[in-house]
Amino acid sequence: MNTPAVERVLAAAEIWRPGDGAPVSAPGARSRVRTIPAPRFVAGWEAAYPFCGAICSTVAGLAYCRRCPEGVVGSVLQTGRVASGTCGAGVRLLAFPVASATHRPREVIVLRVAPPRPQEAANMASVAHVAPAALRRAARECPASRGADVLRAARQLRSPSGRLGWQLAERERSADRQRAASATLAQFIVATEEYAALYRSAVRQGRELQRARDVADRLARDAVRVRQREHVQIAHQVHDTVAQSMVSAVRFLDAAASGLRAREASGRPGQSRAGVQGTREAAGAATTAQAMSYLDLAQERLRAAIQELRAILDELTPAGLEQGIDHAIRFRHHDLLVEADMSGGVRGNLPRLEPWVEQVVYGMASETMTNAARHSGGRTLTVDCSTVRDRLVIVVRDDGIGPAGWGARAGTTSRRNGGLGLAGLLRQARWLGGSVSFREHAGGGTVVRISIPLSRHLARGPIAGDAATDGSS
Repeated sequence: MNTPAVERVLAAAEIWRPGDGAPVSAPGARSRVRTIPAPRFVAGWEAAYPFCGAICSTVAGLAYCRRCPEGVVGSVLQTGRVASGTCGAGVRLLAFPVASATHRPREVIVLRVAPPRPQEAANMASVAHVAPAALRRAARECPASRGADVLRAARQLRSPSGRLGWQLAERERSADRQRAASATLAQFIVATEEYAALYRSAVRQGRELQRARDVADRLARDAVRVRQREHVQIAHQVHDTVAQSMVSAVRFLDAAASGLRAREASGRPGQSRAGVQGTREAAGAATTAQAMSYLDLAQERLRAAIQELRAILDELTPAGLEQGIDHAIRFRHHDLLVEADMSGGVRGNLPRLEPWVEQVVYGMASETMTNAARHSGGRTLTVDCSTVRDRLVIVVRDDGIGPAGWGARAGTTSRRNGGLGLAGLLRQARWLGGSVSFREHAGGGTVVRISIPLSRHLARGPIAGDAATDGSS
């Protein structure tokens, strides 16, 4: 049974044979150097020696290690005697021939018996392309073998049975190394395939992300264009309605002021004759009447401007919406009843939603009520507000011409006047995850039902309008 020290020597042993390759220089008899064919490696594993394993970790180092014992092996083949020496890396080698029937050895056994000095190990850094510190550390991990251990290993390898046992063990170790290398290669291939799949997935996700960014950029540009178009539309509305009415009112006020100043100038003392006093008084009365008519017209234009401005503001910020959708619906319902000379009421209350959702839902309800008031031809308009199974429900009823005529008239007139239209109602309901349905009322007229999911749109924090109302109360 070999000791661990002997096993370490045997693990790094090698067998070489004469070769017919390129010639190498080997020391011959009487200290002469002779040129012989390069020997060839047969069996063994130099990487079992820790320092040689560090050298063989690179391709350049492995090529160097495969040839490093050639000099000492060539010497044994030339002289047939035991030879010792150091390889180019500084490892102490011992080589001896295996007995054969002829006087020339047929096999040479090489043992590694001592590591290089630290400086010699560091000098191999440029040859093997390994860090000097790693080489010095590997050299320190290789203790020098004792002579007795080397002798026991040499005796075992010189005997045919011992050499055969070593070769069998070496083949097993080689097979294990090959299996381990094959397993490592298989794992590497699997890992490479996984990395390739991850890379393809990352590329695909990158493309999807880029498409999402492109969509976001396009939506942002569309939002800017829509906002700009809305600003232009509001400016045109103010210019064509409120501004024109106020300009007319100012002109009427200027005309009335001019008439009053003319009358004042004509009525100053010392500037009129007694004979024409009655005529001037009559002219003054006519001027006053005309000025009053101008003032009436100016007042009418200012009232119209106020109404037009309120209409524009209602489109931007509907009255009562800061207190909730149901309050805003009541405000709009009241104005429509007065405008269309109808009757009806608003029943129920609704919870607070996110501000932008309230704006959209109110727009849908306002559009529905406006179409019913202006196009149904009915005399009654009612609105029911409620929550049914986690859904916000607004039902608008009228007693007019029914869904067919109402839908045809509302779908065209609303779009022409800047409203949503039926398609707009359906589209905005889908945006919120809801729906809009139209059906004929049993007693005549139309029933429009707006249904929106409630939980996903509930207000998550205090509403600005509620805080302002609470503070004012």
